Amino acid sequence: MRGVSLQLVASVAFISYCNVSAWAQEAPADSAQESEAAPSTGSGIQDIVVTAQRRAENVQRSSLAINVVGADEINRVGVNQAKDLVSMVPGLQIASGGNTAQTFIRGVGDFSSTALGQSAVAYNVDGVYVTDTASIFPQFYDIQRIEVLKGPQGTLYGRNSSGGAINIITNRPNVNRVEGNASVEFGNYDMVRATGAVNLPLSGQFAARAAFNYITRDGYLSDGTDDDSQRAGRLQLLYDNGDGFSLLINGDIAHRGGKGPGATVQPRAAGNGKFVGAVDAANNAYLQANSFLPPFLIYTPGAGLPPTAPSGLKRDMYVDNTQRNISAEINYDLGGVTATFVPAYRYSSNHIGSYIASIPFINDETTRQQSYEFRLSHNSDRIKAVAGIFYFDLDQFSHYISYTSLIPGLTADSKNNLDTKSIAGFGQVTFSLTDSFRLIAGGRYTHESRKIDGFRMPVTGGDQVDYTGDTDFNNFSFRGGLEYDLGPLNMLYATVSRGFKSGGFNTFQGMADQPNYYRPEKLYSYTAGLRNRFLDNRVQLNVEGFYWDYKGSQQTHFAYDPTGTLQFMTFNAATATMYGFDVDLTVKPTPADTLSFVVEYLHTKFNDFKYDIPTVQYRPGSTGCPVAIEGSFTTIDCSGFVLPRSPKWSGTASYQHEFSLANGAAIVAGGDINFATRRYTAVDYVEAQNVKGFMRGNAFVTFNTADDVFSVTGFIKNIGNAEVPIGGIEAPFAPGLVYSTVDAPRTYGVRFQAKF
Repeated sequence: MRGVSLQLVASVAFISYCNVSAWAQEAPADSAQESEAAPSTGSGIQDIVVTAQRRAENVQRSSLAINVVGADEINRVGVNQAKDLVSMVPGLQIASGGNTAQTFIRGVGDFSSTALGQSAVAYNVDGVYVTDTASIFPQFYDIQRIEVLKGPQGTLYGRNSSGGAINIITNRPNVNRVEGNASVEFGNYDMVRATGAVNLPLSGQFAARAAFNYITRDGYLSDGTDDDSQRAGRLQLLYDNGDGFSLLINGDIAHRGGKGPGATVQPRAAGNGKFVGAVDAANNAYLQANSFLPPFLIYTPGAGLPPTAPSGLKRDMYVDNTQRNISAEINYDLGGVTATFVPAYRYSSNHIGSYIASIPFINDETTRQQSYEFRLSHNSDRIKAVAGIFYFDLDQFSHYISYTSLIPGLTADSKNNLDTKSIAGFGQVTFSLTDSFRLIAGGRYTHESRKIDGFRMPVTGGDQVDYTGDTDFNNFSFRGGLEYDLGPLNMLYATVSRGFKSGGFNTFQGMADQPNYYRPEKLYSYTAGLRNRFLDNRVQLNVEGFYWDYKGSQQTHFAYDPTGTLQFMTFNAATATMYGFDVDLTVKPTPADTLSFVVEYLHTKFNDFKYDIPTVQYRPGSTGCPVAIEGSFTTIDCSGFVLPRSPKWSGTASYQHEFSLANGAAIVAGGDINFATRRYTAVDYVEAQNVKGFMRGNAFVTFNTADDVFSVTGFIKNIGNAEVPIGGIEAPFAPGLVYSTVDAPRTYGVRFQAKF
């Protein structure tokens, strides 16, 4: 692949569990498709069926770069929010940035924390694209499976999928049976979670499914942050006439509260232990001691944000997010071709008061999103094809206030109205030249119009600064490749694809030599791999190598705009490359034992990454990159550095065994380890952002009754209580001091489940 030689060496030194059983969604009646997608039976490794290519297919017969987390593993691990996926999917990094889920796959992601930014990994819930990642957090209940697609997905998923896509597929109504489940979980940090669902056939053609989720938990950090408070409910109504027509209506509501995400300070203050929050008194003093500003110019957290804010805010840390969503999916069999229409409306109102690298801020955002997708699909022995059009209309309002000192009036106050309209046409076909050799070709053309209208009150006071922006982006993404069956259970594949992430705006008035918009980023992916089953379906070995060519990478950090105002700014780095390989081994030596090992090697490098800041604003020690001072501007050259949040090695390893009891009941016990090597958490490249590698162990034991109706699970996660930084931003007034978001400490608890 473009001169890159990848030597793939699989060594089973430690083994892991991957108990996956994911079932196909409702699919159009087609004998060829049903045959291909049917799960394997027996005591061997069970097949995983996905719909990532808008049709049901067995993962082992697909050329997708994909990891799938099934319902059993979701329940076992206790997935409550997006960042819980990190321990199960190598190469995936997720952290909280304000209200957003900062999601990175193999170093490609987005570091922003407001509506101005856009995720480079496209989240989709039941086939609906979700632009507001804050509304992803309360979606993790009553889930059938989660699909994590690595690499550009521009053909079928379009905008903002340069790094990949994460598909959350919930359980659908079933017209054939009454069923339901309920669980309650208790754990340390006063954690309580209750969740449940019920499916009711209303007639031979109608069914309804209702589900709910409730979580409350104290904060993991000493200042009470990193807590969890969720309330969510979902109602689905299905009509299926049994003759090729179905209508699914899906509505959900959710609220997320509490103090919200927090951070630790790195390097640690003398005497501080693990999980000491940024608002802790010791870290307040630590900030003042390391800042180049005099203490009276630094706001000290802990006494309530300044009441001079227009909102009259009196408390330090809070999250108050509400969302309401409704969508539909209409399928109609036209005879050899199935028509599908997916209209959706999503509303979210997000409010947060928090800190970004020692700066208190308030951010109030409202998002209204409409999307409409119409597609035609055909599935036969020879041709599997999909084509369609997609329309997306997004209105966002953002009010952002940050406080730089205790002096009245010294605040940064900005309001922004953003409007996005996007339309795309797409198609993809898999054509079988022979029974064992298939060709893939697909493309998508996107036209997008983006506008911003806003104003900002300068930090130093003075007149209001108005700014506007209006620009269009056009893009063509594609996917091509081949698949060759070496045998009934062995497949070779190679693909090439391109995806993009839309451009956007910064909050200053653009000028001819420096517009306030940044360009789209594009990623080219070259992938080759093998999927194999051996020894009567008891061994599965999948190997994949990849090479990525990254152009116009969007990077965000504190910088000074042309007016000299310090703010989060996004700009395009020039080029970067990434290459590596994945090895995924699963072994089921007996019906009672499952072992597996998943590892990813990743090499990343910015080939060309330079940016300028005013020399008067440059502070020594604020970057780990080489610096060249030339008159009024200082050039920071980070070329040759690795991409942020891209560990060289990451993976999981675990084991599970089922003990059968004499009365027909069973005890299932297992454990796993997940690990990642050293990585940078942000692009300042200061030493405190170069976080060490980690290895975390988890264990569980479950008792299941003979009729499989009741179960009790005891679990412990992060047994060694490792403090694992997952994000980090440098304090602008204290060079080298980093505010790091961290993953959960040691947690343990018990879960009671029942189903009927």
